[in-house]
Amino acid sequence: MNSQFSAKRKKTVVAVAIIVPILLAVALGYRTGVLQTFGYESKEKSSRGLSSSESGLSLGFKSLYLAAGTVFFADYDVEVKAGSFNIQLIKSSGEIGKKPHFHHQVEQTSQGELTFHITESGWYDADFDGSVLGLSPPGSGYDVHYTVRWGVR
Repeated sequence: MNSQFSAKRKKTVVAVAIIVPILLAVALGYRTGVLQTFGYESKEKSSRGLSSSESGLSLGFKSLYLAAGTVFFADYDVEVKAGSFNIQLIKSSGEIGKKPHFHHQVEQTSQGELTFHITESGWYDADFDGSVLGLSPPGSGYDVHYTVRWGVR
């Protein structure tokens, strides 16, 4: 009987040793905002005429189901050497030209947080890319280095 009690106690100790760190990690994740994060991207993109280049890292989900009433956020740090940098959130379904579309253009080196309030539930695609539009002279293409972390609150 003593060995049964000892075996049950060991299982309880093991269960507690597993569950407590998980609960602490979840609490810490919410506290730091990590569990709100759906993706991270750090890239360098450039385009001049017919040539373009891209390098870097992209992790996470860019296609997201967002419920009405939630807020999509993008924390960004962008170095714009030429052209501009676009942050977009586009509803995946719906009539072309009438889809809910959120757009922000960064024309100068900057950092910040951008929020889009979702008014219509559905699937959305997040897009981060360079553009030839901006403060640079025509024909200079684009050259951007950026880091973006995005998610939902």
